[in-house]
Amino acid sequence: MRPWDADRLDRLAARLVSPAVQVPAPSKAEEVPARLADGEVERVFVDLVPGVEKFLFRDQPGQYALRFMVSAYREGWQAFRHTPVHEHLLWLMRRIVHHGHERGKDASAHLGEVAEAFRDCQAVQARVVERVGLRLLGVGTDLTGLLVRLAGEYKALAIKMPAADRLAKGLAKSDGDDVPTHYENRLTADIGGAVGANADDIRRAELDRHAKDRYQRISGAAARAAASRCQELFDVEAMLGAFVAEVNGFNEDSPKESLPAIFLQWASEHMALKHMVFDEDTCTRVEVEPLLALCVFEVLWPKMRGDRGVPRGRHARGVRGGVRSWAGEDGRRGGRGQRGRGVGA
Repeated sequence: MRPWDADRLDRLAARLVSPAVQVPAPSKAEEVPARLADGEVERVFVDLVPGVEKFLFRDQPGQYALRFMVSAYREGWQAFRHTPVHEHLLWLMRRIVHHGHERGKDASAHLGEVAEAFRDCQAVQARVVERVGLRLLGVGTDLTGLLVRLAGEYKALAIKMPAADRLAKGLAKSDGDDVPTHYENRLTADIGGAVGANADDIRRAELDRHAKDRYQRISGAAARAAASRCQELFDVEAMLGAFVAEVNGFNEDSPKESLPAIFLQWASEHMALKHMVFDEDTCTRVEVEPLLALCVFEVLWPKMRGDRGVPRGRHARGVRGGVRSWAGEDGRRGGRGQRGRGVGA
């Protein structure tokens, strides 16, 4: 990778891992009555999630996760009872189950994601239920909103790594809890605002009583160091790769609210060289290359005060300039022999 490409990645990471780029707290979900009997809820999961009957909570013999899924549909989560998010999470859980009962779009995938979460603690369950439920509600469905949420997922991963590292080094006493979820919530509550973690993640983390009871709050220099470490660990290349993989998966069955469809609509409205998102030989298949993905992110989050910007002439004219930094002034793709070797390889 050429040095200026590495600089661009570093600058983009600095822009994204900040309070300025954050998924805001969602408004409270609308009330969803429980209209399915317990047996019907079970049947929805059994029909759409292969092997769910054998899922165990925290791998504990006899603790079958399916009954906790039914309980969450009926009553919500004990850990969030008497908190502002109790009904919000309960209604999202019901919406997900009803979507599956009606065999809605991608119902099996949505329910599978939720069912896997019920192998873990209530904090993980709530995190996944909120993410899937908000996805069904179409929250943040313009391109910027979807990419902010994508960045939020990679920020969450960046918080997980220093959490595990601090536990391993004994910087945070675990009280015998070998699952770092609650310490991840401790860090999310303490530094999430500084790195622009999703506001819903921060809100849930602040309500995690195990995180409060087991771990000391970090602040001051320690919090700043942890936030800085998260920025270092934020895998911007992996995030760009995930974006590329998803948009290149566009097909005739892609729903209009999906990232690939929304990106193509955005490209048609904002890119001067619209054909650059298609394969060069036939122009019939979406084929976004990593460096073009980087340009898109740079356009959505242009340079900030104190940012040295990209090299002269490569990103001075908005989307047109961003695309030409990759394609060349004549509109032809640059670096054909370098395809698949990473951002700007």
